[in-house]
Amino acid sequence: MLPIALDVPAVELAARLGVPVAPYGPCGVAPGTQDITYRLNTKSGSRALAADLDIRVPLGLCCEGGELGTMVAAMLVGHERLVVKANRAAGGYRLCRVTRADPGPHPQSGQWVVEQYLGVVRSVSVQGEVLESGPRLAFSGGMRTADAACTGYDSPLTACPDGVGKDLDRWASVLGRHLAAHGYRGTFGIDAVMDSQCRLLATESNVRRTATTTPHAMVDRLRRTAGLVLYREPAHDERSIPYAVLAPDPRRAAELEARLRDVMQSDARP
Repeated sequence: MLPIALDVPAVELAARLGVPVAPYGPCGVAPGTQDITYRLNTKSGSRALAADLDIRVPLGLCCEGGELGTMVAAMLVGHERLVVKANRAAGGYRLCRVTRADPGPHPQSGQWVVEQYLGVVRSVSVQGEVLESGPRLAFSGGMRTADAACTGYDSPLTACPDGVGKDLDRWASVLGRHLAAHGYRGTFGIDAVMDSQCRLLATESNVRRTATTTPHAMVDRLRRTAGLVLYREPAHDERSIPYAVLAPDPRRAAELEARLRDVMQSDARP
């Protein structure tokens, strides 16, 4: 079984079916490995570990839902705008921005993270993999976003100051070594943002398969090919069609993507 994440239900299902969890094999998954995986797939857990691993994160605090209103009010004293995030969520789900003029209603359940609002110039990420031989960096890139949700990904990472790529690689390396020491095997990643002062700050860790994992595996198999791949059914809006562009360099990738837009727009005309 190749689960998206090492959550307890997935591991228990594999045990009931009598199949190993990839890539752990018949030895199984140690409880401690599951614990750290769960913890680092929460925003509070990744923030706590970041302090130990010297990874920069935005100023912020974690709290229970019943304390959220009080925490937001306290942090708005020193910050005009904040970002409120569900502790365990992905893809921009349950994320909202609040201001002094509009502190907003707050849920009373669950766990939440309240962070300073950053003037984000670019959203980036780095992906790695922990093998039996140790951790390795897989790829990095820039995220295309809309309303804080990822809508696309450009790899390799380009048009960023040199320090951004170096920081991403260093952060992935230290996180990979930490995961390897706790028995984790498989993919992991770090999402980060670059602010207007060109500072890079990590926003979360993903110790699981991510939205880029499967497309990257496909691209890796087709790496000597240049072209376009439509790789699943239309999205929930019944219009958007996810696609991957494979090319030897960014210029060729941009040309192919422009041609795809021309074809799709032409097809949409009466």
